[in-house]
Amino acid sequence: MSESIRHDPAGLPCHGRTDAEGRLVAADAPLYALQAAAGARLGQPLAVPQLRAVVSEALRLQRDLRRAIVAADETQDYELRVRVTPRDAGARITIEAMRPRPRGEARFTAEPDNDEAPDFTVDVRMRLTDVRPAIARRFGVDLDTLPCPFTELATLLPDKDGSLPFLDALARGSGFERQRAMVRARDFHFAFAGRPLVEAGEVTGFAMTVLGAGVPEQPPEEHFDDTLRTPLTRIIAAADQIVDRSDGPLRSDYANYAGDIATAGRHLLSVIRSIGKAAGDTREDVDLVELAREAAAMASAEARAKAVEIELEEHDGALVAAGEPRGVLQILVNVIGNAVEHSPEGGTVAVVFDEDNRDVSVTVADQGPGIARADQGRIFEAYERLGPRGDKHAGLGLAISRRLARSMRGDLGLESALGEGARFTLKLPRP
Repeated sequence: MSESIRHDPAGLPCHGRTDAEGRLVAADAPLYALQAAAGARLGQPLAVPQLRAVVSEALRLQRDLRRAIVAADETQDYELRVRVTPRDAGARITIEAMRPRPRGEARFTAEPDNDEAPDFTVDVRMRLTDVRPAIARRFGVDLDTLPCPFTELATLLPDKDGSLPFLDALARGSGFERQRAMVRARDFHFAFAGRPLVEAGEVTGFAMTVLGAGVPEQPPEEHFDDTLRTPLTRIIAAADQIVDRSDGPLRSDYANYAGDIATAGRHLLSVIRSIGKAAGDTREDVDLVELAREAAAMASAEARAKAVEIELEEHDGALVAAGEPRGVLQILVNVIGNAVEHSPEGGTVAVVFDEDNRDVSVTVADQGPGIARADQGRIFEAYERLGPRGDKHAGLGLAISRRLARSMRGDLGLESALGEGARFTLKLPRP
């Protein structure tokens, strides 16, 4: 069956069966259509990836499992509610619910890392049950009040289509990639992703990972260089058109790539706006240690690709400065990313902290080629770069970073010499 599955709720539930080796040996029409769309037939291994994973887990545990999964044919994605029951010679599959879902959702978000402790957890009654101390400080959460209703601390913000991904995931017992929210007490925006916590085959809560904090979802438009804004705007519009499939059908993975392009383009626009934006107008308490950890995590993929190690100095407690979270994070992402890029393969980037009676600071040191004294002032000028002509950088990162630092009544300094690496220091005033 190459045609799209006809969605007929009256035809549910539908059933199928696998043998002990995971081959689909019997299937009602909707399940068989998914198997065929994945390039397989009856008698061949179950080809729908998420369904195959649930069957494997049920057989391993020898326990009934009920899960929400996503499957697709050539033209449509579907959200399925499935139940898998182990049998002596395989498993019985029941599709209890099935509905189309939008395609082309951007995947340009951080994924929760199952190997690390979550930033916070909630139970199925949406009560906040645990919070990492650094997140609690930033969000103003009193740990002595836990458990407490999550919605007393944060307001969930709907997506453009009016949906609330966290509530949808709570109803389905599945993970979600991005939910926007606003911290009520401190009036700033953040986003988080979540994965279900499962015990004895039942969802007991969600483990959450914060994707960003203090970043307005729709920053106000401000005047900046049209030579950059115009082409970026056109790229974003073209990518959105691909995601919407207004020019015709398109495979879901290609639409996802276009969604990534659109999201990355919007992020770049917000960065360019920062050149002329006075971040110091909205100063608040920021934790340099926590923001440095977040920036290092954002640079970790590039660091792994070059076998560069990012070493953060151990620091007891928070290191609080007066600043703007989005601006400080942007500076640290730029500086740490620069250090990784210019480090030799197998090198180390060190991130260390300092403070005195007036200021607190974070220094990023690399083992790169260093910067000649004559060039050290020039690299902070917009569109200046020291690499070869035609390389991939526009020369904006350090210019943006110094302007942001100074708008917060701080500064970004440099110490370097040829052959001795570079040390960039962000200094900000105490609150």
